[in-house]
Amino acid sequence: MGSGPAGPAVDRHAFAAPWTDRQVLLVGVGDSIIAGLGARTAAHGYFSRLVACPPDEHPDMAGLCLSAVLPHLSTLNIAVSGSNSLDHVQAVQEHLPRQAAETLGLVVLTTGGNDLIHWYGRQPPREGAMYGATLAQAEPWIEAFAQTPSGAHS
Repeated sequence: MGSGPAGPAVDRHAFAAPWTDRQVLLVGVGDSIIAGLGARTAAHGYFSRLVACPPDEHPDMAGLCLSAVLPHLSTLNIAVSGSNSLDHVQAVQEHLPRQAAETLGLVVLTTGGNDLIHWYGRQPPREGAMYGATLAQAEPWIEAFAQTPSGAHS
């Protein structure tokens, strides 16, 4: 495994003062990436690192996180490893309560990988895991998507 920063340096000045004094809810929706699968510890997962730097953070990134600039930050991570886009819609509907109008919502989402792989070919293509499907197989799924109320996609 590598060490050091994974990209260009982040401007520390952007993290020098609060971005807002509003109540902010950071919501994680998605699959294993947001859920933190494979991270050395929970603090090293993608969602967790957005919120707070782990204790052993690279010096170039120390303190560069959302909790440093959003003093009224709360979080809700409803991601589930192995889930697909259909699961994500359901998770939002079931686990994300309506928020007060003054709450600023931030959403991080990873989706699509499990839709494609359908457990690495161990299951046949199906809605929500279509890789390898013929157009004839996919037509009912496409039609169902087209019939979904427009607000369900946004």
